[in-house]
Amino acid sequence: MRSKIHIIRHGTTEGNKKGWYYGDLDIPLLEEGIKDIEAKKAGGVYPEVSGGFFTSGMTRTNQTLDLIYGKVERTHILELSELKFGIFEGKTYDEIKDQKEFNDWVYDEEGNIHVPGGDSRNSFRERVMKGLDKLISLHRLEELKYRHVEKEAESICVCHGGVIGCIMNEVFNDEKDFLSWIPNQGEGYTLILDNGIIVDFEELGGRYAN
Repeated sequence: MRSKIHIIRHGTTEGNKKGWYYGDLDIPLLEEGIKDIEAKKAGGVYPEVSGGFFTSGMTRTNQTLDLIYGKVERTHILELSELKFGIFEGKTYDEIKDQKEFNDWVYDEEGNIHVPGGDSRNSFRERVMKGLDKLISLHRLEELKYRHVEKEAESICVCHGGVIGCIMNEVFNDEKDFLSWIPNQGEGYTLILDNGIIVDFEELGGRYAN
């Protein structure tokens, strides 16, 4: 059975505008972020779906879902939260670029060094992939509603740029690198599944970060 999961990056926040490293900071959308999501919705970027709504549980992801689909019932998948930057939360590159702990983390080729109080690249990837497995399992329950009708099951998951980049890089790792997968705010990808296995994708919305 073929079906779709649409993964959408939340709208613009103060952290996005100011170039902060942030994952745990639970900040809302800016007014311009709200207007951008509303404009994308009016432009037909987001598909019409009747069920299967998921977020990371953060304010910015729940707010984005509310703007697109209203106060729908949703499930929080905490494993799909953004990379946790520990002592660097809310800091810009210029503020931390000379700190040993930051450079140890950035230049760790193995990906095992944790940001103090936060994630390593490997722990982040492992957590996100567990979250993806959970998302697919819950989405498959949605598929049951469509097994006797000629319509594909579709679910929505609003999460974070780093999470989306991680998912796409892991599943389609021969296409491009992690950073190139990260979509602009309010944009994302449609994952196409066949019997619960991701087999292809489509871009959702407009331009993507390079």
